[in-house]
Amino acid sequence: MRNIHLIAGWILAATMLVACHSNSFKINGTIDGAKDGDTLYISYDMAQGTPADSFFVKDGQFSYEGKTDTTRLSMIYSKKQVDINSAFFLEPGEINIHLSNLPEKQKVSGTTVNDQWQLLVDSINLFSKSLNDLSAQLFSQAFTEEAQAKLQEEVIKTQARMSQCIMSFAERNISNELGYFLVNLYDEEYISDGNRLKLIEKMPVKMSQRPKIQEMKKVLTSRTNMQLSDFSMRDVDGNMLSVLKEVKKNKITVIDFWASWCGPCIHEMPEVIKMYNQYKSQGLGIIGVSLDSNEKAWKNAITSLSLPWTHISELNGWNNSMVSAYGIRSIPFTMIVDNEGKILQKGLRGQQLAHAVGQLLSK
Repeated sequence: MRNIHLIAGWILAATMLVACHSNSFKINGTIDGAKDGDTLYISYDMAQGTPADSFFVKDGQFSYEGKTDTTRLSMIYSKKQVDINSAFFLEPGEINIHLSNLPEKQKVSGTTVNDQWQLLVDSINLFSKSLNDLSAQLFSQAFTEEAQAKLQEEVIKTQARMSQCIMSFAERNISNELGYFLVNLYDEEYISDGNRLKLIEKMPVKMSQRPKIQEMKKVLTSRTNMQLSDFSMRDVDGNMLSVLKEVKKNKITVIDFWASWCGPCIHEMPEVIKMYNQYKSQGLGIIGVSLDSNEKAWKNAITSLSLPWTHISELNGWNNSMVSAYGIRSIPFTMIVDNEGKILQKGLRGQQLAHAVGQLLSK
């Protein structure tokens, strides 16, 4: 879960940032389990991890210094031990980094942004551990149906607390690069469209005028229209299907954006199937909108996973009309709509999605 929260945002948020008064930095590092002469790499390319420079370990320590007039997300990592990697913000000042193959032991500190970053990482790790523990209990045969329902409620409450924590850190740091990074990193599951717009309004003018933020603001503003536009795509039989006509068949419909190549999407499908089987008799429909470009892979995934609902795709990857219209940046992503096409909820997954569906159908 840690990797989902951290790695997904590296691609989105590696944009470079604000001028500072002094431009010297020094990294003071320690590392567990490394030998003298082991090589570490520093990278500013969070998508590919292309090394910008390298340095050596001696007596369990390393150091690196230079000059920078920006604050930017960076990473130190070992090619020899792939579990050893740490994201941090390179900025002027002294930065302390401890590397370990145990995520909970890795620490970053020393500058304002990195101190706040570490506090957030520690908080997310605690929430993630709680959610993992609760999920393990949910799938235990030792629990009654009533006990599992209570566990599901606890999962939802824990996810809500994590979202509140992320929002709090973003608000507290909205004048610095951590706040900017968080606005770009977390999707609707953690920062709603409304809250994201509020954060953008609180940004310093120079930050809010960055092209990435201006484009995001346009998308978010357009998405405040809570009515689903009509889209037509081909289903698995090659027939054109109108999304609005399809949603009219159900009391509510979950529009599930996914792809056969998306690991988290595939991992969540058993829960989606369970939800569908539980609520389809009460008026739930699902439309799977695939971001596949390979027709065979798309159809094979539907068959092998036994996904019984309606499936459509433009078979053009991320160049999908609905993805573009709603500014979707990561999958899996869901929208819940009523039979008139009114968008009721967006960005829910797992137990949060099932809980919302259950509540909406009970009204």
